Amino acid sequence: MSGNNVYLAGSVSPPAGFGSYTINTPTTNSVGFLASLADPTLTATAPALRPESIGLFPNPARGKATIQLPAIPGAPTATLIILDALGRTLRTQTANANTKAELDLTGFAPGLYTVRVQAGSSTATHKLVVE
Repeated sequence: MSGNNVYLAGSVSPPAGFGSYTINTPTTNSVGFLASLADPTLTATAPALRPESIGLFPNPARGKATIQLPAIPGAPTATLIILDALGRTLRTQTANANTKAELDLTGFAPGLYTVRVQAGSSTATHKLVVE
């Protein structure tokens, strides 16, 4: 980063698009590029919630599971949604960020489920096996 610009270098295999600009050379080899981003505030829009920052245990689970939520900038709470294999919402609850919350799995048939964590504009998912 220099002043208010962010610079990025890399290589792509044509054709490749960068907004309204296209790299389209007659070669099948990689082409190097150098790009600048004049508004570095765009880099601050990366999700604050990442799947690897969330703990879900035990997994496989029976009856209940615990989810460890990280501190989430700008979002003191998170919505926890348990989905079945068809994407249907089975259970929803709210939990505080930077804490552990218990997921009640009573009545869940053995199988594969998805736990979706939504906090602010960020979403992360984990697979959960119920025995």
